[in-house]
Amino acid sequence: MEKIKITRKRIIEVNNTVMGTDVKGVAFNFKIAKLQKAITPIIESIQKAEKPSDKYNEYQSKLNEALSTYGTPTEQKGYYSFENDEKRKSFIEQNIKLEKEYKEVIDERKKQVEELDNILLEEEEIEYEPIDLEDVPLDISTKQMNILIDFIRE
Repeated sequence: MEKIKITRKRIIEVNNTVMGTDVKGVAFNFKIAKLQKAITPIIESIQKAEKPSDKYNEYQSKLNEALSTYGTPTEQKGYYSFENDEKRKSFIEQNIKLEKEYKEVIDERKKQVEELDNILLEEEEIEYEPIDLEDVPLDISTKQMNILIDFIRE
């Protein structure tokens, strides 16, 4: 077993890569499974830290409802257009009302996101079993290799 210190942000990248790795090779997949087991508690703590409050979800739901009422989704995901100035103005008024009503909740969420950014920069020490280079499958992508390279032993 070896140890490595890496940021939580990098752990998320590793987790996303590990989750997306579907290649053959018993030794490789065994060590990947062990690596995933080692980082799962860290991933779970990050997910818990990034989860918005119920009140913030309520705010988002009302904001989305206002967007659906006054706007029309565009082809670009997350963007809306308005048929006319009256609908655009009505949405803006509703948005201002919601921002006032949920000001504390929005401020808390902003603070939570800032704290999460700092949390992601912190390092964790992970104990892992190195993956031997000869165990790395031939069909692994370059992107996957670049993310897992710190866990591969030549």
